[in-house]
Amino acid sequence: MEKIKTFLNKENYTKVKLAIIAILAILASIIFEYKFYTIYIDNAYDSKTRMLIIAMIFGFIGLHFVFKLKDLYEFIYKRRYQLAAGFLIFVMVFKLSGSSIVNFNDQFQTESDDNRFHPLLGFARMVRTDEWATSTMYILSQGVGNDQYQYFDDELRGTTTDMFTLVNSPVKDILMIGKPFQIMFLLLGNDYGLSFYWYIRLIAMLLGSFEMCMLLTGKKKKISLCGMILITFSSAVQWWYCMDTLIWGQIILLLLNKFMTTDKRKIKYLCALGEIVAITSFIFILYPAWQVSFAYVFLAIFIWLMIKNFQNGYKINLHDCTIIGITLLCVVGLLIRWFMLSGDTISAIMNTDYPGERREVGGGATILYAYFYNLFFAYKYCPNPCEASSMLSFYPLPILLSMVYLIFNRKEKKHWKFLIPAISVSVFLTIWCKWGFPEILAKCSLMSMTTAPRATIALRNPSNLYAHLFNGSDVPRNQMDSK
Repeated sequence: MEKIKTFLNKENYTKVKLAIIAILAILASIIFEYKFYTIYIDNAYDSKTRMLIIAMIFGFIGLHFVFKLKDLYEFIYKRRYQLAAGFLIFVMVFKLSGSSIVNFNDQFQTESDDNRFHPLLGFARMVRTDEWATSTMYILSQGVGNDQYQYFDDELRGTTTDMFTLVNSPVKDILMIGKPFQIMFLLLGNDYGLSFYWYIRLIAMLLGSFEMCMLLTGKKKKISLCGMILITFSSAVQWWYCMDTLIWGQIILLLLNKFMTTDKRKIKYLCALGEIVAITSFIFILYPAWQVSFAYVFLAIFIWLMIKNFQNGYKINLHDCTIIGITLLCVVGLLIRWFMLSGDTISAIMNTDYPGERREVGGGATILYAYFYNLFFAYKYCPNPCEASSMLSFYPLPILLSMVYLIFNRKEKKHWKFLIPAISVSVFLTIWCKWGFPEILAKCSLMSMTTAPRATIALRNPSNLYAHLFNGSDVPRNQMDSK
């Protein structure tokens, strides 16, 4: 018994245990493949790649029995960017993506029974036609023909088409600074480019949400991990795919905060470069229904960051003003080039019934409290899970609790600079979603460009924000770099 206890101790025989875990993971993946997946999943074919993925999952589970949980997750935390890069290389090597494009096989190649036309894991989602039948097709069309990745191309429709603005596809132009997730199509082609495009967004969503929650909670890792999971794997992100809006909005704020909390000029220059990419990327999303509503959420965080950092000792100087000015000039320069190339396209879009002539006044949102059943969309039939998607936020409890906090803690004003902007934006969006605005206010606030159902996603976004109540105190500026 003593020998068994000694062996089971997580600090002993680590190499032997790792070898055992590796063997067991391989065996478990083989059993899973031939005794479950290919038997119980319709149209499933045996796949060595799937076995490798399952073995890695079992192996990760096994690591919990070898290392102390604190040490294991501290290692993951410290190496999160290296691990993310390794994951990205892995999916690109095996040319994996999350697209439902295999639906084309069921629709147009019904006589084919090749295992290339079946999902490796999970199920293709027919309802996501705006992905597999439109956006993915638009992007892949740029990688075929003689003149690939042209700004104006005729491969897609047989007539000249603005591929950058109209169909959101990669092109050979400096404007790709505003679409960095698609750059790999230009460098490595469609196969590797599609893998990179799918999973770099997931990685950016995970890391960006985690860092944002770390900022809001005063670097509380466990709460930030929960926030990251709630945001990234919410049905609003996974079904409705408001991912790009969240990613770039969060990155803009994170880089701004870093710019204000560091004295290192090299880091400030890198932040400025990142802001050029993030701001133009946010603009090039070209979906105001989410851009406008989420912009108000980001505005609340922006106000908090400004107040917090100036109170903690940040003083703007000529050097910082110069960097900010150059950054804005670069963004304006890119936008000018965009208007020069796509001016006719933008004008045509703005003169369409949708989205150009959209004149919403809000009100009538019916899914404000519908966030629990979202968990089952992947398993239970729903006619349109995208439109019914939400975020688990327990709305309106966070707003009410924050108001109670302000009322009963009037003398303690530590969190006022955060909660007042956050509550103001939440009340603003609540009024828009439930009752709507007068037409003139809807136009002036730009909310006429979105709809009440779309705005509910921003209203219930778990990153807005009330996790800040868990923050014990703001970190003084002179301690930021060390922490």
